[in-house]
Amino acid sequence: MFGLDDTVTYRNEVAVSLSKFTRGRSSSTAAPENTPYLKFTVRVENGGTSTVDTTALSVNCAYGEDGKEGELVIDSERGLKGSPSTRLLAGRSLAVTWACAVPESEKTVQIEVSPDFETETAIFTGDVK
Repeated sequence: MFGLDDTVTYRNEVAVSLSKFTRGRSSSTAAPENTPYLKFTVRVENGGTSTVDTTALSVNCAYGEDGKEGELVIDSERGLKGSPSTRLLAGRSLAVTWACAVPESEKTVQIEVSPDFETETAIFTGDVK
């Protein structure tokens, strides 16, 4: 397990980190609509020599002591689109804005990230404002 501000670097020199945690509420046209969320940036850096298929980026959220799943929030009005639709060339990086449904009262989160289908999942955990 890693802290929310840690960077995880895999054997293939691909690194994943999280940043810019903020709270918000989804719009009436979002899925799910009118829902409190935790928004953050997932950064993938490809320090390796092969292209990474970030279209397979996987991000899952859980919150609270019982580990309730925080659903992905898709909201075009808020710039929340989910997974990228590009591959990541060697030497390049990619920042994706992500949001999960998390009640405002919940402070403890667990965020699981895998940059592609072939890479192990990194588990980040900690408290957010």
